[in-house]
Amino acid sequence: MYCCVIISIILYSVLSRTSFCSYVDPHFLACEPQTCGNQSIRYPFYIQGIQESFGGYPGFAISCDTNNGFPILNLSSTPYIIHQIFYHNQSLRVSNAAFSSTNNTMLGWVLSYVRPK
Repeated sequence: MYCCVIISIILYSVLSRTSFCSYVDPHFLACEPQTCGNQSIRYPFYIQGIQESFGGYPGFAISCDTNNGFPILNLSSTPYIIHQIFYHNQSLRVSNAAFSSTNNTMLGWVLSYVRPK
C-alpha cells in the first residue's frame, strides 16, 4: 500500500516537472528574431506589425518595406534604409531613403546605437 503511494508521488512529481519545463512563455515566442529581406531582425530592434513592441527597445521600431525587402528605420520622421545591422559592435549601415536606392549605398552612413544600462 505504502509502496503504491510512494510510486504515485514520484511519478506525479516527474510528470509535473516535465510539463512545467516544456512550457514556453508566449512573450518569449513573440520576441523571436524575424527576417526582413535577407536580414535577421532581433533585439533591440523589432518590426512594427510583425513583432510585439515589448520584444524590442523603445524607439527601435523598424518597418519592413515589402516592395524592396529592406528594413526601414525612421529617425526624426526621416526614413533610412537599413542595409546591414552589425549586432556584434552595435552599429548599422543606413542610407537616406529619399536620396538613395536600395542597391546604391554610396550616400550611406554607419550609425552606432547604445542601449542604456
